[in-house]
Amino acid sequence: MENFLWLESENRSALGIWRTSYRTFKAKIPPEVDQPSKLNFYSWLFTIIEILANKSASLGICKKHVLIRMFSNGLRAWRASELLIKDLHFGEVPVRIYLPRSPPASKRRGVVLFHGGCGMYGSISKELKEKM
Repeated sequence: MENFLWLESENRSALGIWRTSYRTFKAKIPPEVDQPSKLNFYSWLFTIIEILANKSASLGICKKHVLIRMFSNGLRAWRASELLIKDLHFGEVPVRIYLPRSPPASKRRGVVLFHGGCGMYGSISKELKEKM
């Protein structure tokens, strides 16, 4: 009886992963997207991470946003070679500044971006890797 329950549980997990893979790999991607296979891969990866986060939260292992941040902070960020990136604090507010490496010909203009997302994916504390 115990083996049967284990097998049933294993089949449900496999079915859930198959359903997730089928749904994400069958997504309609517009033809103007440059790298559709990469977009499909990241969609599949984040869907799996979200499923794991939901399961761990329902089992009381950890909160959903903690697990999602742990995974997303582990992903390497793309580093633009023409930018110098500085993490600073204005008072108690963490700020990331992107500066061009080449000296400016005239006065620099700036853009202020206020992140309005839910706060689960990414954070200012995420460090950029020096070596890619």
